[in-house]
Amino acid sequence: MSPSLQRATPTPAADALQTALDQARIPGLDALRALAVFLVLADHSGWAGPFGLPLFDGGFGVMLFFVLSGFLITRGLLAELDKHDHIDLGRFYLRRAARLLPVFYVYVLVGLLLLTLAHRPVPWGAIWSSSAYVVNYYQAFTGAASHYLSHCWSLAVEEQFYMLWPLGLLLIHRHVKVTWHGVLALTLALIGCRLGWVAAGAPDEYLYRALETRGDQLALGGLLACAVASERIRLALGRVPARGWVLLACLGLVILSFNFFRGTNVLKYVVGFSIESWLVTLALPIVILAANQPGSLAFRILNARWAAWVGRISYGIYLFHPMVLHPVRNALIRLGLNTDVAIAVSMVAVAIVAHISFRWFEEPLRQRIVHNKHIPA
Repeated sequence: MSPSLQRATPTPAADALQTALDQARIPGLDALRALAVFLVLADHSGWAGPFGLPLFDGGFGVMLFFVLSGFLITRGLLAELDKHDHIDLGRFYLRRAARLLPVFYVYVLVGLLLLTLAHRPVPWGAIWSSSAYVVNYYQAFTGAASHYLSHCWSLAVEEQFYMLWPLGLLLIHRHVKVTWHGVLALTLALIGCRLGWVAAGAPDEYLYRALETRGDQLALGGLLACAVASERIRLALGRVPARGWVLLACLGLVILSFNFFRGTNVLKYVVGFSIESWLVTLALPIVILAANQPGSLAFRILNARWAAWVGRISYGIYLFHPMVLHPVRNALIRLGLNTDVAIAVSMVAVAIVAHISFRWFEEPLRQRIVHNKHIPA
């Protein structure tokens, strides 16, 4: 059994966090995905916050996606290590490919077709690098030109993480006595790598997009997955909710403050990135617990049907938004609609496209691929 997953004999104390984690879809996480993708859309649409304050930080939304991805992927991998003492890499990669790749390549081809029909320049370098999931490094060295694939750097970071992380966990499992010790060491190494690149004077384009400068955010999610596998830690976290939302509000204010102090790479990547991702990681259990306590306002907000659905289709929303958000917004503004209303309607339009894609293309195809290979979803 993986040391990170060893559990003591159950105690009479209610393990509230385990109860939440045992559900088919962990409560609260879809709402966080909805928040993350809203921040990205609001930022990219040019929607200013009240009094011009930079409240809508798309970069923070992407970081939230990274922590969530690291947490969920690592939970599944640790469970497999605990049960079988190994990871079926072929099955893991096939599941990830079935979920992410088909709609992504459809998006790339549709964008290429539309640009060709409109006789507009085709960003061939971005197309080839996006198709190989290395566009983050392509942008790091060539600049982040604005086109329909500009946002795909974050998808490349996640895909690179998915390729390497299972191998890293296997090595840690086999050669490190306590799994979470190895994950913590790897997380700290990745933070150190980013600090090293900052000290070396690496440009912003590289620091923002490279796997080794963003990987700690995904690894922190993995570290949290190791932590909540411990009954002692889960029971300790289960006693937090009474004051959890006060703590969460304080963390939110601290996180928000970094939007105002990012004038240099040192502040942004050494202070902001390092602290924000740790605070988000600490906040995740509080959100999960709050979302699993019926009767509270937090429960109603975090489990709202619309928020859960937006979270579930958030990948499609993020993927399609450059192709839908700006054209719809601009067309409505030209028709004389208020800018804020035009932005809100354009966001709804993106969600509709993502819903159609998920309901009638992504999910049926994923189920068919997984079913044909007799692999559990």
